[in-house]
Amino acid sequence: MSLTTKKRFVMKQAKSELFLPKENEKIACVLGSPGRNLHEVEDELGEKYLASMPRKFRETIYIKRGNFLFVTPIEEGVKVKAEITQILDDENILYLRERRAWPERFEIYASSITREAKRGVSANGIRKHDVIDDDMLPSSDTDEGTEEESEDGTDEENEENINDLVDLTGFFF
Repeated sequence: MSLTTKKRFVMKQAKSELFLPKENEKIACVLGSPGRNLHEVEDELGEKYLASMPRKFRETIYIKRGNFLFVTPIEEGVKVKAEITQILDDENILYLRERRAWPERFEIYASSITREAKRGVSANGIRKHDVIDDDMLPSSDTDEGTEEESEDGTDEENEENINDLVDLTGFFF
């Protein structure tokens, strides 16, 4: 398999599949990267250590501070105590939260990426519509009639804006 095909496969797998942690995997948050494909992570128990990036992820998927990962502990490691097995995106985090596999230590982040949090809906569950989000609805046809009326007013507004800009140009000199 060529390098490009491997990268394509890894990217497709990361975007399309949802993962659950295996019995020896832990969920960790990236704190920083000291270099050489090593990343400082903090796991669900609060332990901080270095995790190595396997070759299949190098130069294919980039991670930054604050990303979440699955790591597998390395028993013989002194400084590097884990290896990254999977990089989690927001969809996978919400999937883990739904399956009750998301650790309480990172719950604040998971609750901040939900749709309700992004739309500003309170925890009471007060929503505008339960089935379709506002951003998924098509634009209404009633806006067409108002465009004709607003066309006359926009010319006057544009002239006022140009006059304001002319006044500002004298300000800078």
